[in-house]
Amino acid sequence: MTARKKWIAAALAIAAAVALVWRMTLPTSDEPTYEGKTVTQWIDATRDGGSFEFVYDSDPAFLAIVSMGSNAVPSLLHHWTNRQSQTRMERFRDTANRNSLIDRKIKTNEERADRAHTILIRLGTNAANAVPFLVETLRTDRHQMGAAAADVLGRIGSRPEVVVPALIDSLSSPK
Repeated sequence: MTARKKWIAAALAIAAAVALVWRMTLPTSDEPTYEGKTVTQWIDATRDGGSFEFVYDSDPAFLAIVSMGSNAVPSLLHHWTNRQSQTRMERFRDTANRNSLIDRKIKTNEERADRAHTILIRLGTNAANAVPFLVETLRTDRHQMGAAAADVLGRIGSRPEVVVPALIDSLSSPK
């Protein structure tokens, strides 16, 4: 094989690798986007405020999610409920994060769930389309999920005619 053919083969291999990496960075879900980023990407971009909750009003990522309004709610609920499920790649990133091998902006599922929980609360009445799902979650056998659903329902202040009876029922029914 001549040197020219080797260079062409190498260039094609590099181009194919670049195209593959580029394709992998494109959003592949049906998540709503704002300025070209999905809800997940905006959650990952939120800044830590040094406490359990992140900085709200001055955080561009939080403001981007708020600007999506109720369109962001299905994705937020997805992250809120997928606290424990992780792919092999996410487990690798979590391990790398703990060892400070890569940028700390990559969030674990648990961090995303906590941020989604907080954002749902901060959306307030804009999260009204989450009420049916959250009411159903109150009936779950997983105590932590039911308690988190009660927290969100009580704090978003939407549809009290549905929420209040569901909260009362969840308190009176044994799990």
